[in-house]
Amino acid sequence: MVATNNIVVYRVNGIIKKEWKFPFWVHENIMYHDIDQFYKKELLRKALQPNIPSVNWKVIEERPFDAEEIDAVSQAIVVASQYGNSVRFIMKAGGETYIPLDKNSNIAVGEVIDMRQAKLLTLEKEGESNIVRVKI
Repeated sequence: MVATNNIVVYRVNGIIKKEWKFPFWVHENIMYHDIDQFYKKELLRKALQPNIPSVNWKVIEERPFDAEEIDAVSQAIVVASQYGNSVRFIMKAGGETYIPLDKNSNIAVGEVIDMRQAKLLTLEKEGESNIVRVKI
C-alpha cells in the first residue's frame, strides 16, 4: 500500500465521477498534468457540444400593432421603469398597460409614440417564458 496525501475528486451533483490519488512525493505539475488530460479528453468534449441552451433572447416574431390595438389606445407614452424604459398605453375604455421598450429603441422618456410606426416583438429563450417588447 502506498501512502497518499494528495487526493483530488471530481464530483457531479455530489456523486464521485473520478478520483485521483497521488503519493506525497509526486510533484504538483505531474498531478495537474494527469488531471488536465482527463479534462481535455472527457470534460472539454462534453462542454463543446452544440446543444448548450441559448443565453440570449431571440426574436421569434416582429409585427406591427393591428388596427384593433391602435383603436383601443388613446395615448402611448414612454416612461421610466425599473429595468429601463417602458411604453405606457392609456386605454380608451379606461386603465393602463405597460410593455417594456426594446433595448435597441432610442426614444426619450416623455415622448408620445405613434403606434403605426412601432412594432411588437416576441422574444424567446430556452427555459424561460416568452416576453414581449415594443420596438420603435
